[in-house]
Amino acid sequence: MTMRIYIPTYRRVDRQLTWSFLPKSVQARTVLVCPKDEAAALRRATGGTVLVQPASITTIAKKRQWIVDQCDAEYLCMLDDDLRFSVRDPVAGLGTNEDGRGCALLKTGPRDVERMFSELEQQLHTHAHGGISMRMGNQSRPPGWHECKRMVYVLAYDLAVLHRFARFDEIAHREDMMVTLRLLQAGYANTVSYEFTADQVYASKGGESAAGRSMDESNKDAERLAAAFPDLVRVTEKAYKGSTPRKEVVVQWNKAWNRHLS
Repeated sequence: MTMRIYIPTYRRVDRQLTWSFLPKSVQARTVLVCPKDEAAALRRATGGTVLVQPASITTIAKKRQWIVDQCDAEYLCMLDDDLRFSVRDPVAGLGTNEDGRGCALLKTGPRDVERMFSELEQQLHTHAHGGISMRMGNQSRPPGWHECKRMVYVLAYDLAVLHRFARFDEIAHREDMMVTLRLLQAGYANTVSYEFTADQVYASKGGESAAGRSMDESNKDAERLAAAFPDLVRVTEKAYKGSTPRKEVVVQWNKAWNRHLS
């Protein structure tokens, strides 16, 4: 295995959900990345390998880039710290909402998770970046690997290509979108599994979203992303129940891929 796995984490020493879903074989090549004041407690709580980030890092975008810069493996995968995984039912999960074959999901077991990461690494032999679909929207595709789709929560890369064409710290919010768009524009299609899903469980209390982010700056970065890719990104304003209105982006992922460069 040549893919190293990282879990950037913040203020969740006693709530390592993603880690708890990983079988020991995957935990053995997974590194938890946290501030210095959380490291000892995180080691005690998980028994895992913990990497301390520099004190100067105050945003997830900078943290992601630092992880990329210090990783010496051929492939890298980053996971949010609050994920649970699911897998399509082998009988009732073969299709989509529209085709009549169904898209039922089951909770993953250890062997499912091992296979998920093994297949993700295999995909990086032919694609520069890849991921696992969100639970929301998973029903739109049959199980399998699909190109030029949104990557979120699970982000995997061929490091040589990533170093050449993109940086996470180019923008403070939606940095994952920026990197995906940079790589697609450079001619590298991504690949996303729709057999497996990843979805967030924690909606608040800690997590990297609590570090160095603000609604005002997030809204500004939505506009910056659209300015960087005016033909691919459109900004919309969303009013969420119980929350202040915020700007979201709509991205044309398929259109972003410069096929003539690949």
